[in-house]
Amino acid sequence: MPDSSLSDPPHLLILSLSCTGTEAAALSTLLAGLPAGSWRSTGDPAAAETALAAEPGLRLLLLCPRPDHWVARALAEGAAPSQAVGDWRAARQPLMALLRARRRQVVLVFEQSLAALLPACAAALGLPLQPDPGAAPSRAAAPAGDPVLGMIAREALRRDPAARALAEELVASALNPDSASNGASNGASPEETPDTVFAAYAALLQGMDAARSRSAADAARIGELESAVLQEGERLAAAEAARADLAAEAALLHEQVRMDAALQAETQGRLGAEQGRSKAAEAQEEMIRQLRAQIHQTGQGLESCHAQIDSLGAERDGLLDQLHRMQQAQADLEGYYDRARAFSEQVEALTAELQKTQTLLEERERHRTWLQDEIGRIHRSRSYRLTAPLRRIRKIVG
Repeated sequence: MPDSSLSDPPHLLILSLSCTGTEAAALSTLLAGLPAGSWRSTGDPAAAETALAAEPGLRLLLLCPRPDHWVARALAEGAAPSQAVGDWRAARQPLMALLRARRRQVVLVFEQSLAALLPACAAALGLPLQPDPGAAPSRAAAPAGDPVLGMIAREALRRDPAARALAEELVASALNPDSASNGASNGASPEETPDTVFAAYAALLQGMDAARSRSAADAARIGELESAVLQEGERLAAAEAARADLAAEAALLHEQVRMDAALQAETQGRLGAEQGRSKAAEAQEEMIRQLRAQIHQTGQGLESCHAQIDSLGAERDGLLDQLHRMQQAQADLEGYYDRARAFSEQVEALTAELQKTQTLLEERERHRTWLQDEIGRIHRSRSYRLTAPLRRIRKIVG
């Protein structure tokens, strides 16, 4: 049964500056015995000052991080020590003004010590909390942060006279039944000894060595990929040269077709002479045989180019897969991101070149089809049909 003197607890205002996790659970335990509507919370010191001035009987439970913990969090977020100390000092000035003006109404507890100071905190606030007599007194747990940052934060606070004085006043004003529960007067954590800091530093050095080893391995792998890209570029250059040769051969075929058309016109002009027709027919047959042989060679060249394109596409897919794995393996090495993106752009450029080559090959295929149609047109021409008897006679005589 709770004490009758605590049956009617006073109204309570809680000013919390980032109370989370274990501290929130301890706060819930502290408030569990209070009736609904007997307490409220805020995060604004100005609002708390206004409420305390309006209600003289109101008690304020002020929860805030310990000075070195606050500065260490700022250092972990990338702030310089001097900036972190300056920001802490500026943020704590309104809090200290509230504490100095309303000292009789305010109970200050560091968030890290709330769980260990629940009975003392309840007694200071006049709350109906009965401590467990069989439970051993606990201490506030040391923070899970970097002990190196904690040591830097304490040294930064010590070197700033104004911040040191403010931190000492804040620590002295906090609820602290024994002098060691919140650390020494400078806010140091009892579990952060030079040995633990040195161990953390050694682990950091080992991590840096491992990162450097991974970086060297990744750099070597990137060098191999760059060599592969250069080789791919050489193969693409060879394919481009082959495409140029095919284009020159196509131009030669076009010229030969033009010459064949001129020869056909000349043959039609000499239909009266049987010898001339026979020679023209033989020349046409020879030209057709040559055109067929050239078309066959062109088809073989196109098949070879298709095979080269398929091989280059497979190699390109392999390079893209390797690049993807390298990008995943280098997630923690931001310095290599630009080179990986440049490599990806090169692959895309190579892909575009392959597509252009494919388009040119398709145009050659259409030109070969046109040549075959042209040969069919020659076979269907009037001159070719007129000279058909001469070819049959020549085969019989021959």
